[in-house]
Amino acid sequence: METKKPQTMPVKDFLIRRMSIDTAISVEVITAVVTHQFVSMVEATKTVDSVELSGFGRFLFYKRKALRKLKWYEDGVEERLGQLLDPSITDKKRKGTEDSLEGLRSKIETLKKRLNET
Repeated sequence: METKKPQTMPVKDFLIRRMSIDTAISVEVITAVVTHQFVSMVEATKTVDSVELSGFGRFLFYKRKALRKLKWYEDGVEERLGQLLDPSITDKKRKGTEDSLEGLRSKIETLKKRLNET
């Protein structure tokens, strides 16, 4: 019998629950295994250009696309810096802009490291 995933339930949680029921293995054990697999996959993408999950798909790192994304992030930094120079900016807007700027800088750093490894 096929069970449909509730719309409000994340796919990962649904898969873990179904595997637990089908295999009679605790949710905690399956969660630990699935989490380990995803962490391993993320780590692998830092050193190789593709990772394949059987039945889910192949995840590829494209250098040209990464360079375009890097440029987009850098343009975003320039835009946020310009917004911060506006004297009429509210404290709430300033805080949001600073947070956005910090996030963009982090993404730029991560992407530059990855591009330098390839």
